Amino acid sequence: MQKSLLLISLICATTVSAGLFSKKKVAAPVQLKAVPAVLTEAIQFIDGLGVGIIKEDIGADLQRCYSGAGDLKHDITHAIQDFEIGGILGYISGALRIIKLIKELPTSFSGCKDAGAGLKKFVGWAETQFADISALESKMATNFLWNSKTVIGDAEDGITQAKAGDYYDSGLDIGKAVSILTQ
Repeated sequence: MQKSLLLISLICATTVSAGLFSKKKVAAPVQLKAVPAVLTEAIQFIDGLGVGIIKEDIGADLQRCYSGAGDLKHDITHAIQDFEIGGILGYISGALRIIKLIKELPTSFSGCKDAGAGLKKFVGWAETQFADISALESKMATNFLWNSKTVIGDAEDGITQAKAGDYYDSGLDIGKAVSILTQ
């Protein structure tokens, strides 16, 4: 019994000295939607794409606005598989899948009234790219020929990081490759 009282006294003293019962109010953290782990990986990848392509961090908007529609992880996996194929056709196909994924983000984030300027800029960039597919493919082929070493290096780094589970950096490197192909 004495041990129990001593233990309770020790816990109370530690709690009080640590300030857990202090009267100072602390602002509550901003609540984000609970996002399943698989989608968190997709959101990290897309956030990396945003930094790689438009040089803006859109992660907070992505987490705040995700509504659950769409199959982001599936689309990302197919794009990475296209990049893994390599060659001019693999890289162009992978880049087209990434641009299409970005363009279709509003369906995955429908109902978001307060999407940030970065997310809007990101989707607008993809819509502009898809305005003329044949011109885009031609531009990407030319840019690949002139910048193949950089594109291949960035794409290979992105593939390696995706396999290692580093989705943000994978998206960042794939985004850099797509940015070079579409410049």
